[in-house]
Amino acid sequence: MATFSYSYICWTLNSADMRPNFPRLRQFTVPIVISLLFTAQSGLCAEVFEHAKTLLGKAKSEVEACQFEGAIEDCGEAIKEGLQTSDVYIWRGCAYMHIGDFKHAEEDFQKASALTKGSGEYWLHRLRDFEFDDAHKEKGAAHRWALACTAIQFTKDKLCSKSLAGVEINDHSIENERQLLQGRMNVASHQDLDRVLAALEEKIDKNKDNKSLLAWDLSLYICICRWGYLAGYLQDEQAWELIMPKAKLIQQGFSSWNDFAENYMQGRKIWDQSAYERDKELFERAIRRLNQNKRSPWNEYAWNTSLK
Repeated sequence: MATFSYSYICWTLNSADMRPNFPRLRQFTVPIVISLLFTAQSGLCAEVFEHAKTLLGKAKSEVEACQFEGAIEDCGEAIKEGLQTSDVYIWRGCAYMHIGDFKHAEEDFQKASALTKGSGEYWLHRLRDFEFDDAHKEKGAAHRWALACTAIQFTKDKLCSKSLAGVEINDHSIENERQLLQGRMNVASHQDLDRVLAALEEKIDKNKDNKSLLAWDLSLYICICRWGYLAGYLQDEQAWELIMPKAKLIQQGFSSWNDFAENYMQGRKIWDQSAYERDKELFERAIRRLNQNKRSPWNEYAWNTSLK
């Protein structure tokens, strides 16, 4: 539109029939030229802005689908096209965070907070957990595989799965985990944790021939050990002594991560129907992400990984 309007008016001003009256014509035409060019420019800016918003929408979908490199590229293009919102920096920061580029993630979350006060604070907190998890990740494949048995629950709860704790260990996270254990299971000490684990052990033994219940109960057992460790009720070595035998039972009882996940969801439904219906979509989303994300523990470690 801008090219046509400008070209047409230039042709009019330079037409042989118009030149004799040019000074008088210019008096009326120049304001029209300016008006048309401004209108055309405004329309072009609006079109570019809409395209940038479309790129951001695409980037959001890519983050959900664990296509993080594509999201980074599309957010970058949207920013180049002039989209300066906290949203675009938060989504790009999330993508950077998930591929382990913590430096660029922090820069983007800080930019988001600068654009909209406080908008990046939650994500900076999440970033600290990712950094801690990566810095304290278990070195052995067997331990990492065992942690992957809790990945459905931990991914659903937006926690990490490389380290035993899954979040940064500090006074706040310890107190928060103690409150959760107290509220969920009436656990307020090492002795309480032993009682809960012993009861669950009996249930596992009783239902050892029911694959669905076994998947849920064994994964829950390992989750409780991880929660107990974060709360300070188990030491590192104590936790692993409890976890590894259950991880081996999971590996022996199922044929793949997806076989395990299918039975896990069935066991979840049997364990608590109302909670299953309430959280079903969140659990399914977690399983989807574990399959789609090439950096997830399910894709990093094969089902038949040695647990010796």
